Amino acid sequence: NILVGLVAMALAGALLGFLYFNVNPASIFMGDAGSMFVGYVLATTLVVGAKTADGVSLWIASLAVGVPILDTLCAIVRRRLNGRPIFSCDRYHFHHLLLARGLTHRRAVTFLYVVSFLFVVAGSSLIFATDWVAICILGASAVGATALIRYLEVFKLRIEPDELQDELLVWRREVKSGVVALHASETQPEIWRALDEFARNTKILQANCEIDQTVQWDWHTGAKAENELTRGYVACPLYFTTNQSDEVNLEFQWYCDAGEVLPENRVLLEVLGDGVADALERVSHSPSLEVISKTG
Repeated sequence: NILVGLVAMALAGALLGFLYFNVNPASIFMGDAGSMFVGYVLATTLVVGAKTADGVSLWIASLAVGVPILDTLCAIVRRRLNGRPIFSCDRYHFHHLLLARGLTHRRAVTFLYVVSFLFVVAGSSLIFATDWVAICILGASAVGATALIRYLEVFKLRIEPDELQDELLVWRREVKSGVVALHASETQPEIWRALDEFARNTKILQANCEIDQTVQWDWHTGAKAENELTRGYVACPLYFTTNQSDEVNLEFQWYCDAGEVLPENRVLLEVLGDGVADALERVSHSPSLEVISKTG
């Protein structure tokens, strides 16, 4: 089918050109209109292509795009199990769950590339496979898909009527605990351990504290990759200075559904920052630290 082949090649060329700029750290991102158009073209070309051949072609096409199909089906079932509308958004797609397991963006994408490649190989193998070999390939694909779903705990029950409010409640509790721990700190390592606990419990993506442009504390989820900040993540830096002009920069980065630093998040981090300033002053016996600016 020459028409299907030409459309598929044109789409592949466009996506490869886009991917050059979209590889992490990305300089451009695809919006809803672009992603829906790509999905529409993929769906129609696969259906038209399979329509002109035997029934095996539909299995080949389905396996070739197995990851997005499986992710979509899992999202529908998961939302129904959690009592949410199937068209509502959440943070439990495959890439979100991989990030939650500590993978960086690059590693999560690479993982999905590998899974997609295996699906493509399985689908392509059906072209020359006998009936029994085809059954084995489809069975192996089903086992692999099941293993992936179990590994990511896709269908884990998550009751979150208002995720933002739940997150803020966690932040309030952890900031209170963090300030108490900072007040009891007598050495710098104890200060950093208190911040580690706060970052871990609030699911901070990465954070750091620099004193005179020297990193004294560095927190990150999983293996750190440069320029990890991307769409969906927000940052809130806090800047301090001492009377001797020593500069202290404390910065936090995390995922937020709202796509921006919420006012309450900023206030809570300022409270935590004041606790860090007091602790550093007490530990170093330096003059009082004065907050000069706080931005989000």
